[in-house]
Amino acid sequence: MAEKEAKIISPEGTPITPEDAVKLARDPTDIFNDLDKLRVESKITVERRKILSSCECRKPDGNLYFRSCPDVNMRLTASLIRHKQERDLFFFVTPDMRQHPHVERALRYYTLVLIQTWPIGEYQLWPVPMLSDKPMPSDKSQNVAFEKSLRFWTQMTWDAGLRDYNVEIAENNPQKPVWPEKEPFQTFLKLAFAGRIIDNDNHEYVRQLRGISA
Repeated sequence: MAEKEAKIISPEGTPITPEDAVKLARDPTDIFNDLDKLRVESKITVERRKILSSCECRKPDGNLYFRSCPDVNMRLTASLIRHKQERDLFFFVTPDMRQHPHVERALRYYTLVLIQTWPIGEYQLWPVPMLSDKPMPSDKSQNVAFEKSLRFWTQMTWDAGLRDYNVEIAENNPQKPVWPEKEPFQTFLKLAFAGRIIDNDNHEYVRQLRGISA
């Protein structure tokens, strides 16, 4: 009479193969025995792409360094209005609204420049003031900072006593900025000025300029 084949039973009471029995008996920490193999198997092969979801239009913070994108396609000459109360809030004025009497008095011309900050690594649109015939010292300083930031990590800090910016470059930061390869400049503009485009005289802020309360 043939001997009855012995069955291997798991702790849950179900039959398992000899191969599975070996796996159950193995110490889970044995995975660390062959680190070279583990490094190969653990290598990430899926590319993780950062999704661009926000971009603000404002001056770079004084506690950050920044670089300006050297690509001229990542800049735009623009007419903007800076909110009287919320100083970091800018409105984009469309060309056909520049002649509106209340808008014309409030707007200024800027060069919108794509920058990347360090150490945070965020993208921002920096409104660099265009220089007039008699520019304010702070406007000149911002233009100096722009030129420096094309090559170096640069910082602008406000000096209340001088009423001007101190412009400095990082002492030792060899890290290179990472500029977007797939997102066009339009994407940054749309994110920065969503809900902030003055294209008619019934715009909420234009009504405020006109003295209309309701």
